[in-house]
This record gives sequence, C-alpha cells and structure tokens, in this order.
Amino acid sequence: MPYSVNPLQFVTIVLIPPVRRSGLTPSVAVGRRWANDDRINADRINGDRINGDRINGDRINADRINGDRINGDRINGDRINGDRINADRINERERGGMSMAGDTRRCVLLTGPAGRIGRGFQEEYLRKFREHYDLRIAVHITRGDALISDVVEMDIASLEQVKEACRGVDTVVHLAANADSQAGFCEALLEPNIVGAYNLFEAAHQMGCRRVVYASSIHAVMGYPVDLQVHHDSPPRPDTLYGVTKLFGEGLCSSYSYLHGLSCIALRIGRYVQDDEVEALKHRANPQELDIVVSQRDMAQLIHRCILAPDHLKYAILNGLSNNRYKRLDLESARRLVGYAPEDDAFQWSELLHFTPEEKV
Repeated sequence: MPYSVNPLQFVTIVLIPPVRRSGLTPSVAVGRRWANDDRINADRINGDRINGDRINGDRINADRINGDRINGDRINGDRINGDRINADRINERERGGMSMAGDTRRCVLLTGPAGRIGRGFQEEYLRKFREHYDLRIAVHITRGDALISDVVEMDIASLEQVKEACRGVDTVVHLAANADSQAGFCEALLEPNIVGAYNLFEAAHQMGCRRVVYASSIHAVMGYPVDLQVHHDSPPRPDTLYGVTKLFGEGLCSSYSYLHGLSCIALRIGRYVQDDEVEALKHRANPQELDIVVSQRDMAQLIHRCILAPDHLKYAILNGLSNNRYKRLDLESARRLVGYAPEDDAFQWSELLHFTPEEKV
C-alpha cells in the first residue's frame, strides 16, 4: 500500500501578536524578520529605509522628503526654522526685516560707503531709490559726514561684528575692499579682500540674508587682449593680484549659492567715473580707457536692479559698464537677467566720435 502523508501534520501555526512601530500595521513582519522581502525598524519597506532612513529614496526625520530637507533644513529649496520659506525669512528676519505681511520695509546693508562707488550709490539712492528699501551703511569708524542716518560700526576682519551688522538685513551690497591694483598681497590685500570677503558671505548666510551683491572687478578678466570683447562666461584672466582676490570673491558667490541657497550676484565693475570727474574725461584722447568706463548713475542703477532682482536669480556674474560705443565687456547678461539699461556713453563725453573701431585697437 502506498505510503501517504497528511500535509497538515507538518504545519506549525505561530500566532504573532499585533505590533505597531512607526505607524506600521500588524501585517508587517516583526523585528528583523522578512515579510514580502521587506524589512522594518531601520531596515526596508519596498527597498527603502524608514526611522531616520529612507522611504521611496528620500530621507525623513531631519533628512529629506522628495529630495528636500526638513527640520531646520530645506523644503522645496527654501529653508525653515530661522531660515527661509520661499525666500522669505521668519523668526524676526522675514525678507531682511520685512515681514510676510509686508508691514516693514526691507533693509539693504552697504559696506565700503566711504569709497567712490559707495559714496556715489548713496547719492543716487537719496535721489531715486529711497522709496524701494532702507539703506544701512557699515563703517569702520563713524564719521560726521555720512549721507545715510542708519550707520553701524563694523570691522570686516571680525566675523562677529559682520554678523551683527547683517542682523535684519535682506541684501548686502559688498563694496568694501582694498582696490589698489598695485597693492601687495599679504600686507594689503589678504585681510580686506580675502578674509573680509569670507566673513561677509558667512555672516550673510548665518544671519539669513536673502542676497549678496558682490563688487568684483574688470581686473578679473583684464588679461585678455584689448581688441577682444569679454563675456560674462569667459574664463577668468586676471592681470593683477587684486584681480585674483576678486576672483576669490566670485568663487564665494558660487559656493554659497550652491551650498546654502544664498542668492549671490557678482559685478565685474569697469573704470568708475563719478559725476564730478566727467568734465576731466572729456579731454582724454585714449579710447582704450573709455571702453571700460561706467558712470555713477549707471553703476548705481545696476546695483539697484540687482537688489530688486527676482528671488529665483540665485547666482550670476554680470559685467558693469556704461553703454559705451565700444565695450570691453559684454552687457547682454546684465540686460537680460536684471533689466540693466545703461544711459551714458563715455565716447560722447570725450568728444572722440571720430574714432573708428580700427583706430580704437
């Protein structure tokens, strides 16, 4: 007689009590046992980890949801808990002192206000821009001839002082630097142009500023031949150590934009001409000096448009010249990204209208 087996005699029935961990249903296996090839409790469900690990490839609990971090980090590219939500700051710094309800005006911090560009921008601000934002100036030592009443003392070499100056600020316009193109590196350029630039970007990041407008220089690309027009994306080619330090600042723009979401715009500024210098320029006969000129009102307009540029502009290098007949630097990106519309032409000032492009070079 054939041997027969009753399958039921080999079955052992194990009753598993209901288990709930991290919101999971009792139907999922307990501990580190497998259920449908998925693990729970710091293991996997559908190939993804939970409890501080991953669900659908994204981390939770101070990690990521849909590629964006939460709990003091990011949601949709914007930071929360003392940082930014949709580029608006909360916890006493909404949009640089401007609340989400818009009941407080944004604050713009200007460093280097005693310099020629800083002084000219203050003059243009008082004439044209004061209805758009409040201007605060950061000085090393308070003097009695300030054009702006909101003044804060700041040593650019002190990170803590720079952080305090950035408190409640929406945008920092960073002009402070040693602008001597012949200055030595260690004795004159290192502290203001390297250490100071780092302190400014780090302070702006830590204090939740929305944007930094950084004054770079045409010296970052002045190593090109004079008959070649340089574009915003041309490789750097500095002609001096001063130009090298400005490239360091441009690198900080890229780094802080990429790592921290800080909007950073670098301006490669040409030969700045104040209003009271125009008359002297008329008698110059060297057109190679004129194709790099930027006037006071054009420079102020470019800075102003960078301050008001849309929040989605996270990083840019823009060239800063006037609308000169011949331009060493291309202005296309400045026109397109921030709406720059320069008004002046240094060649008209200089009465050199008879020059042809061939004579220029």
